[in-house]
Amino acid sequence: MSRINKPELVSAVSTAVDLPRTKVDRVLDALIAEIERATEAGATVSIAKFGVFDLRPSAARMGRNPRTGEAVEILASAKLRFRPAKRAR
Repeated sequence: MSRINKPELVSAVSTAVDLPRTKVDRVLDALIAEIERATEAGATVSIAKFGVFDLRPSAARMGRNPRTGEAVEILASAKLRFRPAKRAR
């Protein structure tokens, strides 16, 4: 499985829609920022045929320092979750 990084993605989209890479880069940054803003405000972001972004709470728990074995408290947090849309076959 190969990977594609942001500059490669921007270049590919730029070619596909015939827009300068700088504009596509700004649009991608704005999209990511808006997804972050909306999910932090408690909204679920759903993009048809792509997927759904939302925040999921993670409860506080006790963990262990792998180096010393000492108990460590892991604070509660919220994690961004992405669920891909189902593929039509």
